[in-house]
Amino acid sequence: MAVFKRYKGKRITSKHKQWKNAAWWIEFKSGEHHVFQRSAADTEGEAESEEKQLKVEFDKQPGLRKNARLTFGEFVDNHYLPLSKLKKKSYRDDKGRAEVLKREFSGMLLRQIKSTHVERLKVALLGKETSRLTPRTGATVNRYVHLLSAILHRALKDGYVSSNACKGVAKEKEAGNREQYLKDDQEGRLLSALVGNLAFLRPAIILALGTGMRKSELTRLKFEHVNFSSLDVSYRVDNRDVPIPPNCILVEKSKNAKPRIIPMNEAVRSTLQELVEGAGGDDLVFSFARNGVSPSTLRSGFTKACDIAGVTYGTKQTGGIIWHDLRHTFATRLREQGIHQLEIMDLMGHSSQAMVKKYAHQTPAAAQRAVNSLRPPVSEVLDLTDELYIC
Repeated sequence: MAVFKRYKGKRITSKHKQWKNAAWWIEFKSGEHHVFQRSAADTEGEAESEEKQLKVEFDKQPGLRKNARLTFGEFVDNHYLPLSKLKKKSYRDDKGRAEVLKREFSGMLLRQIKSTHVERLKVALLGKETSRLTPRTGATVNRYVHLLSAILHRALKDGYVSSNACKGVAKEKEAGNREQYLKDDQEGRLLSALVGNLAFLRPAIILALGTGMRKSELTRLKFEHVNFSSLDVSYRVDNRDVPIPPNCILVEKSKNAKPRIIPMNEAVRSTLQELVEGAGGDDLVFSFARNGVSPSTLRSGFTKACDIAGVTYGTKQTGGIIWHDLRHTFATRLREQGIHQLEIMDLMGHSSQAMVKKYAHQTPAAAQRAVNSLRPPVSEVLDLTDELYIC
């Protein structure tokens, strides 16, 4: 076993004038495998510790020797992303963020990644300008680290590495949760603005407010997901039949990859019945060809409608509303009506009650009703000003 420094591909001694600028390297044999790699160490002692740790890992897990030269980029492209494409709805997000991670770990072996590299990644990403010309926030950096952790967890599970370098790495601070939802007067003004070339938005906004469906769920909704009848109907999801009760909508796949059922209120039902006229059973409820709806037209149209209605738009504006806040509005109104958190969780498609708290906000009216419900004191206060006491 040996640790040494190399400069421009050549092994050097401490007498070399570039000794301080050169990198430490590790070389040893494990079975029939020859390990020869650059170290992340800054000192000779750190390089020797890394060498010993690697030797132990190779001796304990022979499978590591087989994949010793696998780079981070190769694992992401050939192992992680193909699985993500098959199993995750967030594949497009994974693919985009993975490109950034591959650039940061360019040419680096998968098993070389340590917690120090994760910390450096956070520093490299935080505050840097994004493609949208905005500084990258702590929340966004956490998403990159979360993806890196998922990649390394997969590698650990498959025997390519012996540990997850992200374990124990602290998250970046995130801005407080946005507690924005559409107030009643804002909703009235917004709906009044949906005329003329903005009329196409009305059905989608009514469904968003009445079901809490995400924009992506609305644009994937089919008429066969809607049961207008008085009997259960079945729909095939992942090779099993999912019953859709009467007067209900099936969201085929929520963000947690599970189907969920949402009952229709009167406004949602009548809106969908108007849309179903002339459409086939397997048609999408919303499409650009049928009714001018697409993710881009929803975004641009909603921005314009808010401007006309005098509703502040955008996450950077105080009190600003975005499309996703329609989902917050749905959850907040359920909470205002005293609906149990577990019911809200099911209707929203959340996997925990903690997520419900981020969406279902306290309203002044609900707080006032809660205070008004308090009972007055049992005992009465006696007026003793006219009483005379003799001691």
